Amino acid sequence: MEKYFYEAFEGMKRFGPGSDESTMRAAEMFPAKKKPKILDIGCGIGTHTFAVAEKFPDADITAIDIYEPHIEKLNSLASEYGLSDRVRGIVMSMFEMTFENESFDLIWSEGAAYIAGFSNAIKDWKRLLKPGGYIICSEISWLCY
Repeated sequence: MEKYFYEAFEGMKRFGPGSDESTMRAAEMFPAKKKPKILDIGCGIGTHTFAVAEKFPDADITAIDIYEPHIEKLNSLASEYGLSDRVRGIVMSMFEMTFENESFDLIWSEGAAYIAGFSNAIKDWKRLLKPGGYIICSEISWLCY
């Protein structure tokens, strides 16, 4: 089944709902900090990772995804864009994160929290936040009023 998931998204820029505009709108919710440490969970090939890197030009960003070809592409693009000194992709499962507690100012995740169950993800990820840190994430649905 996993094979079909990756085949379905092959060649796409985004693997779920969203846009550069919605990423930027969400990023506005994070108060400016000097040199924030950001963790992007479920980064895919880094489409929103690079948008966040543009929004926060002094941020140190660690991006994780379980699928190695996605991380290879992200790291290749980071090098191509001249960002590999501050944007790093790591092959890692969101269920087996080995980061120290209170390591990040911001946890970012677009359309991946549902994999763990939205409330479970928030509970599990909270330990990784520094005091006063933020989690900005989206679910894989779109609501309109």
